[in-house]
Amino acid sequence: MSADLQALPNPFATLLNGIENNPRAIRDLCDHHRVTRQAASTAALLSSDNIVVDPILVNVVKEGESSDPRNSLVVWTRPSQAVKQLVRDVQRALRAIEPAIWLMPEADLHMTTMEWFHSVDTETAHGITDKIPLDVVQSITTGPKTPVLLDTPVLSFDQHALAITFLPSLQTHDVYTYLHYRRDLVDTAASVHDPDLAIKMRYAAPSAHVTIARFKEPLARNNTTRSWVEALERIDRDIVRPRQDLVWKIEGPAIMRAGTVWYGGGWTLKGSLRQN
Repeated sequence: MSADLQALPNPFATLLNGIENNPRAIRDLCDHHRVTRQAASTAALLSSDNIVVDPILVNVVKEGESSDPRNSLVVWTRPSQAVKQLVRDVQRALRAIEPAIWLMPEADLHMTTMEWFHSVDTETAHGITDKIPLDVVQSITTGPKTPVLLDTPVLSFDQHALAITFLPSLQTHDVYTYLHYRRDLVDTAASVHDPDLAIKMRYAAPSAHVTIARFKEPLARNNTTRSWVEALERIDRDIVRPRQDLVWKIEGPAIMRAGTVWYGGGWTLKGSLRQN
């Protein structure tokens, strides 16, 4: 789903209004999305011969960031120390099973809280970002109006990538959740009345995730898709699920990032209250 959100309703507002802004219903919605998506992804993996190699990542590894033609504008949240430790432990286990897997470097780990536009060339990206008012960049990167909490981490995966995913906590400040924060980011961006700055996000799923690995080579010969799925489910059970009480507290500042952001690259916009 890609849309000009200056002309359409805020998708996160629509989601929240549909469940009357109820924290339990919000959590259940996100949980249902996570469980349903994982079931479909697992089935797709088991019915295929291998994972899907990312050809652009292959080029980036060989030739550098400039070989990625896709430039985007996003808002990032950096993971907490506890989340980074969890990612380290999971990545270590992944490397032991599949040595050639590409692991997101710790310094580049992020959660995308909003996507303003995506997949344009470098010149277009600079032209668009140069038009964003400084006060809008500062407002967006202030962070949520009150801290938002995520918890219940799970290892989620499909044929393309692996991520640690989270749910909005039932512990809220003023009944303000991660989805409310995403709604407010979109509202702020949509307040800029310039057709060149129309919001064109790829999708607006009720997901909170940190991508931790992708594929630059097929699975090793000793790994079938079934053995791979079983290994990932074991990592989730033994490493991730025991930390269900992990709480990720999200507060400002955030980062506004443009360019080749898919693998953690790009540049930080002038006025962003957090630089890296």
